[in-house]
Amino acid sequence: MPRFSSLRGLALAGSMLVALPFAALAQTSSPDYQRKLLRLSEILGTVHFLNRLCGGQGDQLWRQQMVRLLNAESPPAARRARLVNRFNRGYRGYQQAFGECTPAARVAQKRFLREGAFLSQSMTRDRAN
Repeated sequence: MPRFSSLRGLALAGSMLVALPFAALAQTSSPDYQRKLLRLSEILGTVHFLNRLCGGQGDQLWRQQMVRLLNAESPPAARRARLVNRFNRGYRGYQQAFGECTPAARVAQKRFLREGAFLSQSMTRDRAN
């Protein structure tokens, strides 16, 4: 997993996650892709919560990214429900862990942004091959 030592590097990681070309990834059904998609959904829920907790109260960026992902995928109802459940699981899990923005919450936020960027890049590479 790439390391980001500066805020600029972290911002780049976040922008890569935001720029994930969902339409290019849509309709891939391999088990590995589905596993990554579920994990990405959970990460989006987690960073949505952590972003709101740490100052982005009205910011819906990560929720909007989840909506984009769902629109691009157009999954059947059961798969859509699994993706939404994973997003909500990520959100709720960290909602229970953090009641206020602490240094640990910021560390978790950075960690999930990195993981999401890495996962997004991996999914894009897998799709290109």
